[in-house]
Amino acid sequence: MAAFSWRKGGGSDPPKKAEATCQRCLQKGHFTYECKKDPEYLPRKKRKTGLTIDEVPDTRCLRLPEIYIGSAWWMTAFPGLAITLTVLGIVFLGDWLRDALNPRLDPAS
Repeated sequence: MAAFSWRKGGGSDPPKKAEATCQRCLQKGHFTYECKKDPEYLPRKKRKTGLTIDEVPDTRCLRLPEIYIGSAWWMTAFPGLAITLTVLGIVFLGDWLRDALNPRLDPAS
């Protein structure tokens, strides 16, 4: 049996009051349901004050598309066109397979 199975009769005894740590105020000596203190919240860094793109150590990989879109437009246009044609081809192939293999589809429509 697991060490946490003290209620079922196996394992160790339940934690004593002096050993218990309250999860609300983080003090020892009482259980959470007995706590009468206000919870102590630890201040943390604000989310909006995180790293900006200028503070990241290596941002070359993030700035490369900005350089190439203005001077070498084909480096973004042709891959985008290839992805578009691939997706359209898969969609039309799926439509054709559905029309060809669906026995319930009325051929007159």
